[in-house]
Amino acid sequence: MVEFPLNNLDLSNFIQDHNFLKMNDITCQYDLCGVINHYGSLTYGHYVSNVKNPYDHKWYKYDDHFRIPIEESQLSKESAYILFYVRKDINSKQLQDIFPSSSQIFPGLPLRTKFGDGFVLGPKRPEEGEDEVSIYYVQISKRVEVHEMQVTEILKILEREEIYNETPYTS
Repeated sequence: MVEFPLNNLDLSNFIQDHNFLKMNDITCQYDLCGVINHYGSLTYGHYVSNVKNPYDHKWYKYDDHFRIPIEESQLSKESAYILFYVRKDINSKQLQDIFPSSSQIFPGLPLRTKFGDGFVLGPKRPEEGEDEVSIYYVQISKRVEVHEMQVTEILKILEREEIYNETPYTS
């Protein structure tokens, strides 16, 4: 059995850029909002979902076409298969505050560059005396290349709306 918290799962130890979190008012605390349980063996079984309703804050068990309210203490940790967590500060934010705008640079941002399709890996540490990040590392997909790109160059790409929605790994 895997032990997991129902509230206040803290992932801050796994975050590389704490300044990004502070600048964007992002917390690393998560609350459990759903559990998929599996009953059976590796070759067959049955799945049951438990979901916390965000409006009434009550837990419900979904088993085939039945939905019944349950107490939090009735969540089955022994058969938990997939856990779903929601960041604690999500409910107090607007959608545009949660997702980056098309003019923000963030790790994983897909880009179509002069070098080929790729994505932003992350910022290069500022040189001594520099206050802001001015260079980002960009990984070019399907190659073992990492390029340094100026922030201004990346912003020009974003302005031309060369961001595409599918993952750069698709062929």
